[in-house]
Amino acid sequence: DMIKKKNPNATIPSIAIAGGIANETQMFKALSMGAPYINCIAMARAPITAGLYAPVFINMLLAPLARI
Repeated sequence: DMIKKKNPNATIPSIAIAGGIANETQMFKALSMGAPYINCIAMARAPITAGLYAPVFINMLLAPLARI
């Protein structure tokens, strides 16, 4: 808002954050704190790992039931 007051014709670029964010609550907090200017959060390791290992954990949980 200070930039718009000093120069009304200025265009502020979109900003993306990457790194240091591990879960969904941190994503939500980062987006809400940087409200009009931060539009994107890049996450790689944490969500991909959770997605890749979900079937492994499901198989581990269901294996004892298959023996019954």
